[in-house]
Amino acid sequence: MAKDPGWYDDPSTADRYRWWDGTGWTSWVGTDRHAAPPARPGRRITPQPSAADRILRQLGILALVLLLGFAVLAGIGMYLNRRDMPAAVATTPTGPLVTTTPENPRARISDGVLNVSGYFSVKLPSQNAENAYAERNPLFDDQINVTVDDATIPATQVRVGTAAEGLFITGSEQLNSEVAAAEVARAILGEFKPTLGAPTSKQVTLDGRRAWSSTIPVTFTADGTTRKGEVTAVTVQVGATPTWMLWVQVTFDDSPAQSKDAITTSLASMRFER
Repeated sequence: MAKDPGWYDDPSTADRYRWWDGTGWTSWVGTDRHAAPPARPGRRITPQPSAADRILRQLGILALVLLLGFAVLAGIGMYLNRRDMPAAVATTPTGPLVTTTPENPRARISDGVLNVSGYFSVKLPSQNAENAYAERNPLFDDQINVTVDDATIPATQVRVGTAAEGLFITGSEQLNSEVAAAEVARAILGEFKPTLGAPTSKQVTLDGRRAWSSTIPVTFTADGTTRKGEVTAVTVQVGATPTWMLWVQVTFDDSPAQSKDAITTSLASMRFER
């Protein structure tokens, strides 16, 4: 595969891009084909489509074939019908053509502060704008990923946004945070086949609101080295719909102390719209 370095369609997952360094695929992924190159080289991997992704692609091909077939049959039918139709009467539009543009995303970053319109704002734990990027995730409607320290792969990081509609259950706040921590741990560390420990959960106060925090210990092996860490999820209801704020931080025993401190300071800066 001879390609210049750049962002290309990820062979393992639809709707995102993976960085090709000129000779092989790396661990860097994103949703913007025109994003700047990663600040540091990523670990080499061989991306493989998941079973679900392969099924979806096969269904997509089947749907395209059926659609083309229907289009051909419809075209033949229209041609046969028009042969016996009287001349059509010309008409003109009765009013102006109305066009619409999609709404802007709710999540915006300015001067290192993430603002999710209508819900909350938080000062991100990294001043490097290139380290913050949006990514689709079944857990989030609006999600921002922040790489706090990428000295190792996987990196010390934070994921924050509004949880996907219908994902969490009112009255099951502790379970919500435990499930979120486990799911993000599997999503980030899945390729390393991590061992997840039992969650430790507690109520916390975040900008005057009651929230739940759940921490799951993780152990995995990467490049022949056993690493340990924690995945912590914090959930709090921020809307009457209801809507939930979801904060997930991933730290390791070898994460720099200043990175862990930056994450703690960032979470403390969370402010909810009243």
